[in-house]
Amino acid sequence: MPEAEQQKLDPPRGMFNARSDDRGRVKFPVNFQEYLRSLSDKRVFVTSLDRYVARVYPISVWRENEAFFDTHRDDDSERAYFNAMELGEESELDSQGRIGLSTDLRRELDLVDQPVKIFVRDGVVNIISEARFVEQQADAKALTKEGLSKLRQAGLK
Repeated sequence: MPEAEQQKLDPPRGMFNARSDDRGRVKFPVNFQEYLRSLSDKRVFVTSLDRYVARVYPISVWRENEAFFDTHRDDDSERAYFNAMELGEESELDSQGRIGLSTDLRRELDLVDQPVKIFVRDGVVNIISEARFVEQQADAKALTKEGLSKLRQAGLK
């Protein structure tokens, strides 16, 4: 299909296993590769706002964040912006379906030569280490029946 006619795919749903190699490149499953290749601009900005989760932003989404940071100048937004700039860099999916992480990002988040989990939220690919996954999994197990009932009352199906 010619690039001009190529349609953007929906992001993959679910959490997937992947691996970072000894150079900090993350090999994406085929469905993530297809999603990223379907974007009109192939460039991504790979960073972390919180120093726990690596985030692969399509450039169009990162530009929205830049506009947000231009108008929100409180302490938390300044911290998030600083983290993003310190740890981030532009990248592209390579021919083998990998995206490289900056040296600082992979060291800070311990994403070198290990299994990782990846998922999409708000159009952004999230990459978490196995240790971070275990932490978040334990927290997610704290969801109670009452908590889920509140979510359903708020409109969750």
